[in-house]
Amino acid sequence: MAEYKYVTLKELEAEKLVLKTDFDTLKSNILKLESDIAQMKNNLSAVSGAVQVIDRLIQKANNEKDEGFRGMSKSEIDNMIKSEKKKTKGKKWKP
Repeated sequence: MAEYKYVTLKELEAEKLVLKTDFDTLKSNILKLESDIAQMKNNLSAVSGAVQVIDRLIQKANNEKDEGFRGMSKSEIDNMIKSEKKKTKGKKWKP
């Protein structure tokens, strides 16, 4: 005669609790990763903007008509950098 095997309701509830805990942990990990990715994209945009500013300053410094920063005070240089940042704000970087 065949032996019957069965699962108790208590065993099913315990397994459900384990699965629910795993589900909640995975969901939390996914939300954290999505947040981290968004932050990394923001950082990437900021670095891209900085590269654009540097490229413009290098281009300006290499311009034969421009003497670069020679004879400029630190505040004049800071104002020039701020002006360049405003020009590139929101623009995509093209290498």
